[in-house]
Amino acid sequence: MSLAQKPVPKATGKPLTAATTALAVVSFLSFVFGWIFVYFLIVNKTWCFADFCVESMGSRKNPVRNTLAVFYGFLILSALVTLTAKYRPSFKRVLESRPFATSTLTVAEITWFTLAIVISNIVIPGMIWVPYWNMWVSMLSMTGMDMGRGFQDMNWPWIRIVWQTLTLTTGDSLAVLLGFVVLFISKHSFLLSLLDLPYPSTLRIHQWLGYSILVLTCIHLIVTMLAYSLDVTPLYQLFFTVPAGSPWGSSQYLYVLGLASFLFLAVVTFLSLPRIRRLHFNLFYFVHFLIFVSVVFAYLHASMSIFYMIPGLIMYGLDVAVRLYKSIEYHPWSIVAFKDGSASFIVKSTKNPNEWTARVVQVLKSSDATYLSVQGPFGNPIHKFASQSDILVAYVAGSGIAPAIPLISQARDTGDHVPKQTILIWVAAADNMHEFSPIQDLREHGVKIILFNTSPKSSAEPRADTHQGRPYLHSLLTAHVAPAFANEAVKPKVGLFVCGPERFTEDALVAVDRFGADQNSRVAVHVESFEM
Repeated sequence: MSLAQKPVPKATGKPLTAATTALAVVSFLSFVFGWIFVYFLIVNKTWCFADFCVESMGSRKNPVRNTLAVFYGFLILSALVTLTAKYRPSFKRVLESRPFATSTLTVAEITWFTLAIVISNIVIPGMIWVPYWNMWVSMLSMTGMDMGRGFQDMNWPWIRIVWQTLTLTTGDSLAVLLGFVVLFISKHSFLLSLLDLPYPSTLRIHQWLGYSILVLTCIHLIVTMLAYSLDVTPLYQLFFTVPAGSPWGSSQYLYVLGLASFLFLAVVTFLSLPRIRRLHFNLFYFVHFLIFVSVVFAYLHASMSIFYMIPGLIMYGLDVAVRLYKSIEYHPWSIVAFKDGSASFIVKSTKNPNEWTARVVQVLKSSDATYLSVQGPFGNPIHKFASQSDILVAYVAGSGIAPAIPLISQARDTGDHVPKQTILIWVAAADNMHEFSPIQDLREHGVKIILFNTSPKSSAEPRADTHQGRPYLHSLLTAHVAPAFANEAVKPKVGLFVCGPERFTEDALVAVDRFGADQNSRVAVHVESFEM
């Protein structure tokens, strides 16, 4: 590995305090606007451009308003709980605790996602089932109306009513889930920073919600087909042909539009799978924008699709305005430091001169003035984690060394509480790990460096600080950290920073839990995952 460093033009002028304040105000007002738009304008059909307008159905006005209150009430409660945890460390530790030994999942993530699913799939349908059922039942007594080409005269009207009610309730549940999922797509969200939400957690919840939306969309499509399988109109005609001659707003186009929305959603979700995302990041990145095409089709399908999405969409628009990116190719790189007009980042050497990374490195080496477009960092600073530790251990693999270097450096240089002992354990398939300049710098400042070379065909000469093969973290903690517990009257606070692939992280979590049990002490753990 090598370290490339080039000057980046310094920003001029004072911090944009007014802009930051404006971003905060607009982010907050987006929720207020979303409530007002839906609650007070739902009866105004002139604002609807969909083929199926909920605004035209008086029987759905109050149920939708009630579900809106539940949606925003849940968000307010979530914000209050999060703010409480921010200022109550003991409560925060409960929310950040891991119920599964080999997983980084926290109580907060599991609880919030579970509640979101329960609200959207049980509470919301429970609130609207009766009024929707009564609406369909009342249509049986109506005459002179074309309710799906013979709704009143069909042989099995009550079965049709069950499926029709399920169609509406699953559609409303999808609208609520869409409102939840867009809350986590803004990387520069003021509200996420205010609430101190960890980026890996919000991204993971976003992924879960995305998969849940695809599953519920499939269910919505199936019950709709079951409902209209009792109709005289063939299903292929409803879902695969454009009803030529039918006026817009007649609810004749909504089937084709809904199917189109589903197809775009399925493509985006499939290309978001972790393996595809890692191996083909640009494909994942750009195809992901097709979700907005899916949303447009969903709105044209039924206006209610965006009722709960308004705050999230507004905040995402602000996010895009803040980023204002111009590049056409994106690559996630590991940045070591971005300070005083210079950027330091880690790149892995490659033998292919035409590979993207090699071309960028060549530009950096040959140019005196290189402009970088950097997006991030995402999430919240972790320097407080280090400053609260008496013993700081960084256990990292490969490019996971990147966040560990500034973490250790900031704890040493700017922390209010400098750790008494700092240990860096770096695992990588590289023969020249000890030559990495930041490693040498940390060693000179008293950091204990332990290196593990996992290269199967290593040609490096044996070194005292470099071991061959994979480490066993529990043994390392016992050898280098446990003595501090015997020598101190008060048990030291141990902080473990982990950054590596999934299996590496799982093994580390098991080892640290075992070490904590051995010492009858809690070890604070912060994980940055490669999977995110």
